Amino acid sequence: MEVVVEPGEIIVLDTNIWYHKTLIVSQELSITIGSEYD
Repeated sequence: MEVVVEPGEIIVLDTNIWYHKTLIVSQELSITIGSEYD
């Protein structure tokens, strides 16, 4: 699966369910907030 998030958009997902990789395709600032719940 590939998801493209445009500037100003927000994506929310449960990363405990699947492995993921993040690729930043520009030089602009990108902020990621992560939490782990057991």
